[in-house]
Amino acid sequence: MSEAERELSWRHERGATGLRLGSGAFERVLGGTTRRFPSAPLLVVDESVLVGHRARLGAAAEACGGASIVALPGGEHAKRFAELERVLEACAAARLPRDGLLIAIGGGACTDLAGLAAALWMRGVAWVAVPTTLLALVDASVGGKTAINLGAAKNLVGTFHAPCEVALDPSFLATLPGPELRSGLAEVVKAALLSADDSFAELERFDPKSELSSPRWLDVIERAVRLKVAVVERDERESGPRRALNLGHTLAHGLEQERGFGVLRHGDAVAIGLVAACDFAVARGLLRPEQRARVVALLARFGLPLAPPRDLEVAAVLRALQLDKKIERGRLRYVLPCGLPAATDGAVAFVDDLSLDEIERWLYSSIETSSSASQ
Repeated sequence: MSEAERELSWRHERGATGLRLGSGAFERVLGGTTRRFPSAPLLVVDESVLVGHRARLGAAAEACGGASIVALPGGEHAKRFAELERVLEACAAARLPRDGLLIAIGGGACTDLAGLAAALWMRGVAWVAVPTTLLALVDASVGGKTAINLGAAKNLVGTFHAPCEVALDPSFLATLPGPELRSGLAEVVKAALLSADDSFAELERFDPKSELSSPRWLDVIERAVRLKVAVVERDERESGPRRALNLGHTLAHGLEQERGFGVLRHGDAVAIGLVAACDFAVARGLLRPEQRARVVALLARFGLPLAPPRDLEVAAVLRALQLDKKIERGRLRYVLPCGLPAATDGAVAFVDDLSLDEIERWLYSSIETSSSASQ
């Protein structure tokens, strides 16, 4: 292992998942993992990754014993029943056995879908996650959540099925479009908001234009991943502390659905959700105005949106929120930040007094303020 490589692990009910971070982690994980399985794996690949890294993936498939490849459409368009069925049919065509291996290579939508297919095929086969976007590297790579969307709301159909290995290889980011890289920084900011160390202050000093293979980028990714591991290990099934990771996501999912899944980037929606959460936290005395200002300034410096689209159909967002998975006994449990840095990793306030009326007022006010500022 070179000096630039880092190894982490994540413990869960099925054992432990190794996470290898560094350029070339993809090949090293595949080389070590596939030797443990008697048959060639099935590679489920985001089609944009297949186009940008065709030679690399072809060589990997050959090295895995002539693995079959099935391509998925990019982004949220992959998380549909039709694509899930197509992957399962590919498992059948490849005669993937119960002791077989599925390898997911792509963004969070690809790994969500492929992980669910692995959970369903023959009642559960092993799988490896190779996240290729910044957002997936720091978020979807850990936790074992798999899901597809329904027309009614995001991620309503899924299960927990942890991968056996994860390759965190930032070399894939070299072909990632700039807006997608920027979008992933929203999840990095969220993780820093939940961290008890100096992660947020370090982000304020971070230059996202630095070389992707630099130790600075590896540090940013590793800090976010370690935060998620620490939270998930305390609450694998999201019955308590893990809900902190939904910071910014409740409103984000509503915004994504209103636009149509895949139209508004997930990270952009999360950035708007983080601003809203900070505003709600300030109103409740959980966050100081100057702390809220630091969060907004950092999101702005990273080029992330701070307000919803001007043509937002607010009523559609509110309808989506009423189907959110975090509704309990008819009340929406909302996650709000507490302090900067957090008192302990994952320290947030879970409130159930945030009404849809308050969210509606914030949406209209934010849109109006944004429109006025741009004139």
